[in-house]
Formats: sequence, C-alpha cells, structure tokens
Amino acid sequence: MEAPSTEPVLGSRLNGTWRYFNPGMLIAALLAANGIAGAWTVAMGTPGVDFYHYWVVPQAVRSGKYPNVYSAECRRRIGFDYGSRAHEMKVSAREQAAAVLSYKADERSLETVATPFLFTVFGESATGNYDRDYARFVALSLGSYVLAIFIMGRLFGFEMGWILALIALLTRWFEPFESELRVGNVNSLQLAALALFLWLQSKSRWPSSDLLAGLVLGVAALFKPVLLPVVCAVVVVQLAGRRFEQCARMVGGATIGALVGFLWSGMYFGTARCWSQWLGALREVLGSGRRVEEGNLGLARLSFELAGVDLSVALLVTAVSVFVAALWFGRRRHLAVRRTRDSEIVSATPDKLSRTLLGIGSGICVTLLSSRLVWYHYYILLLPALMYYLRPTAPAAGISGRRSLERVSAAAVVFLLTPLAHLLVQEASPHLHPVLVSLTAAVAFLLCLFDARDIPGKNVLQEASPTAGEYT
Repeated sequence: MEAPSTEPVLGSRLNGTWRYFNPGMLIAALLAANGIAGAWTVAMGTPGVDFYHYWVVPQAVRSGKYPNVYSAECRRRIGFDYGSRAHEMKVSAREQAAAVLSYKADERSLETVATPFLFTVFGESATGNYDRDYARFVALSLGSYVLAIFIMGRLFGFEMGWILALIALLTRWFEPFESELRVGNVNSLQLAALALFLWLQSKSRWPSSDLLAGLVLGVAALFKPVLLPVVCAVVVVQLAGRRFEQCARMVGGATIGALVGFLWSGMYFGTARCWSQWLGALREVLGSGRRVEEGNLGLARLSFELAGVDLSVALLVTAVSVFVAALWFGRRRHLAVRRTRDSEIVSATPDKLSRTLLGIGSGICVTLLSSRLVWYHYYILLLPALMYYLRPTAPAAGISGRRSLERVSAAAVVFLLTPLAHLLVQEASPHLHPVLVSLTAAVAFLLCLFDARDIPGKNVLQEASPTAGEYT
C-alpha cells in the first residue's frame, strides 16, 4: 500500500511561509527596521540625563560617603562631586554632558527620586563605563519597547504586517517614545512588563500563570510606582468579576515580587530606611511644582496653571469613584441578564484578557489625570489600551458602531501624540498642545469606562480575530 502523499501538507506550509514575503510585508519590515534604526540614532545622540541619575546614585550609595542620598544636602553634594569628577578625570564627552545637564537642570543638585529598587537594579548591572552602560541600556530599552508591541499585537489579533507597521509608527512617529529616548527613562521597560503580564494572563491553562503575572506586576510597580494604580485597578476589576481565587493568586505573586525587591534594595543600601527616605524625597518633588513648559503634561498641573487651584486630589477621587461606579453598574446589569436570559450566561462571560486590559488602561489613565507630575514619556504606558481598542475584528463578527467609535477615538489619541499633530497645533497656538496631550488620557479613560460598564457581560474573543489571545 502506497504511503499517503505529503504534497498538500507541504504546499500549505509553504503557502503559510511565503505569505510573509509579499511586497506589503517586506515594505512594512523595512519601515519597522528604519524606525528602530532611527530610534537608536536619536537615543545615541543624547547624553541620557535620566539614565545618568540611575548610573551615578548607586555609585554614591556604594561609596558610603552619603548617609541619605535622598536628602537635599546629599543631592547637592553628589551633583557637585560627580560633576567635578566628570571634568577633572578623562571621561567621555557623553558623561561630561550628562553631568552638566543634570547638575544645572535640578538647581545645582541631582534629582534622586527613583526608588531604591531601581537604583539597586542599575547599580548591580553597571560596569562603571558610562558609554558602555548607556549603550546597553538603550539596546535593552529599545528591544523591550519593540518586543512589547509585538507581544500585544499578537495577543490582540493583529496580523504580522500590521504589527510591523505599528512598530514603524510607534518608534518613529510617537512623541512620548521620542521623549523617552532623549532623556533615557525606563517607561519602555515598564511597557514590556505590562506586555509580559498580559501574556501570562492569557495563559489560562497554566496553573501558575496568575501567580507569575502578579510577580511581574509587583516587581514592575516597585521598580517605578507609576504602575501602582494599575495594580489596584486590576485587583478591583477582578473582585468586581468575582474572580476571587485568581485575584488571590495574583496578589500573592505581587506581594512576593515586592518583598523580594524590598529586601534586595535594603541589602544594597545597607538599611531598610531607604524607603522612608525615598518617600520624603518623593513628597518634596511632587510639591515642587514643575511647570508645563518644563514638560509636566498632567491634567492636574495644567488645571493648576490655568485656574490657580490644585485639583489633583479632586481628580483622583473623581476618577476612582467614576471607575468603581461604572464597574458596579456593570455588575448589576450582568445580574439582570442572568435573571432574564439564562441561556446567554455563557456568552456573557468576559475573557481574562479583556478584564486585565481594563485594569491596566484605567490605572494608567488615573495616574495621568490626577498626578501632579506627569512627564511626556509616561504616555507610552497608554499603548496597551490604545492597541486594544485598535484591535482587528473577525469578519464574521462585523464592525458595530461602538467598535468603530473605539477605533476612531484610539486612532485620534495616537495621532495627537505624533510630531505632525504637535506641529499643526503649534502653528495654531503654542499653548494648545499641552491641553490636547492631557486630554488624550481623558479620552482613553472614557473608553475604559465604557468597558467597565459592560465588562461583566463582554467576551472580546468572540469579537476579535481567531488568533487573539492565543499567542504562544
């Protein structure tokens, strides 16, 4: 008896492979490569002011000469000592420029407001050569950013060509990322942590997926607390959906991650009091009143400069209250559906990924809307929500009016954060751009509120393309 022919199988595999070599895919790949190369050029053309802080302060901690690197006196001493060192010793031009900019930009002192855990991670990984360490950091940051876009694109059902197009757009024409590259901040690493968290949350069949996801989120929040509201929002969403066991595992993982980071940083600094010292410095910086013209683009700061009233607490309370209320009304709506249409209970069960995205998007928006200090590169963290609302729809599901509105709104937010929009707005009014940037967070938050209202009765995987949520 003859063996079955393998030609159909081989043919289908070849067709699946060759579809990546069509002209459109190759053009998208070239544009993505150009965007990555351009981002590398931008980053390597700057001294990396924020990175210099992360690089110098751990050295000051190890020297033992500064009892509290977060105090105003020690910040001035560190800035002066290492600034003088950069001029007296034969160091690179990049390190000299970073020392000068850091020393002048922060009123003749270094701004040491990063967490002890962040300083610990940078201190343990540094080689002592500024140029080498900066190049390694840029490579890690850029790679993390691109990888995060790729992972989220696969999770949300984007085809490879569209993922490459997004990489090209978001590396070349996304101002928050350009701001990140120019100062050398760590939001790209935070974005990668969120993407990894989402990927782990999509692995429902893994018994330890929730624990590992919580571990990632806890470490990321301790690394830079801008993600702390995300942790709280994700927990609230899980509780609203009555996912108590899943929530407990996730919180347990986050606690373990935070505890490990806390102990490691305490050992590096030689005292656990470094965390209370950091809190004191953080309160001082948040109350220092960085102006909008300096790059502080939060709605709270903008409203203060326009109206002369600090609305940060009011905005925080309002945003949290509206978010919780939307979840509560969504829960009541879900219960009504269960009582009246029992046959639709299964289809009304939300998938894990949509709940997680709701928590991530809402938490980031609350930070951007209510914090007194919001640098432009913080808006990188809106990308999970924006890509989620731009996700493709399966042909069988069709495109509803609401999905169209979500896509148009998310596309408008992305456009407002591009250099082209900045240029057009600057031509109209130099003071309009900060207003529009702060309003992008408000638009994203409104999109999240619609999901919060409907989340107990929503199943995104029935609507998205067949590959959504199945990336391995």
